[in-house]
Amino acid sequence: MEITPLIKEDYVMLQEEATVSELIGKMKEKEKRAALIFRQKKYLGLIEKKSLLHSKIDVTTTKIKNHIQHTPLLNQHADVIETAYLMYQSDLSVVPVEHDKEIIGVINARDLVMLASELP
Repeated sequence: MEITPLIKEDYVMLQEEATVSELIGKMKEKEKRAALIFRQKKYLGLIEKKSLLHSKIDVTTTKIKNHIQHTPLLNQHADVIETAYLMYQSDLSVVPVEHDKEIIGVINARDLVMLASELP
């Protein structure tokens, strides 16, 4: 079974020069736990809220490029089980999905678990 029905186009996207304060504000505004980070239109990685919780930084001046987690990209036709294994190995709750080398959305771990529970 493919992950295609789980792809969400509603995600936070920021440029690498943004501050942690901007990141937190955007994630809070959109009620998201992760944000995709770009340099121009090139995907660099993501930042999850959980990775920032224990860091002692000045959120008003610290750039998010210092906290980017490099992640794998999923193809929009990836298999549910392979995706679950990848997310488990990477300790990620969100993974970006690409099509023709362009980010088209994200997969959330909770949605993936719900779909996987329906498999025989």
